[in-house]
Amino acid sequence: MPFLFGFGFIFFSNNIVRQSFTIGLFYYALGYLVERRFFPYLIISLFGALIHMSALLLIPLYWLLNLRFSKFFWAIAILGSVVALKFNVFNSIFHLIAKLFPKYYSTLNSISPDNDGLGLTLYFLIIMGYVVLLFSRHLPLQDKTGQVFLKVFMIGICLSIMVFSSEYFYRLTFYFFFSIVFLVPKIINSIPSKLNKTLSFLLFFVCVNS
Repeated sequence: MPFLFGFGFIFFSNNIVRQSFTIGLFYYALGYLVERRFFPYLIISLFGALIHMSALLLIPLYWLLNLRFSKFFWAIAILGSVVALKFNVFNSIFHLIAKLFPKYYSTLNSISPDNDGLGLTLYFLIIMGYVVLLFSRHLPLQDKTGQVFLKVFMIGICLSIMVFSSEYFYRLTFYFFFSIVFLVPKIINSIPSKLNKTLSFLLFFVCVNS
């Protein structure tokens, strides 16, 4: 519950109802991804696209989330995302792509990214990424569902940092952040000591609700 309120899921779901439905479908489809059943995952994603077109972007995740990534990779990826934000890489690439679709280019061209200041929210995203990465060492490799949730969350952290200056694209990160609701309990339950579990929960709670 604190994670639902901390990341604002309860509040934003009332504002973006269609995307909230597709987020729910995405997490339902992840069960088929863990089982490596592409066809059901594809059908659910296509159904989600009928509600919100952004669900089409989730289809390539089937292959991405079945890859293995080291903790070192994610640590470097977070730093790389900060550099990408500083040089406005993400928005520049999307503007180039958008030129191929004049219907949407006028909308994207009107977006003026502001990355002059990083802001406290961005710092907390970075800290939260490294905190999850630090404690995820307790997550068993045999826990395939937990490992998928970890990858979903880390993709969300990196993506949210890269698009931090653009509210238009930041909404895409909502698909990934909901994974914290499932990921944190799995990590805490895998920590052997009761004291460590308590401290871990408090640390996660502070980071998520800051």
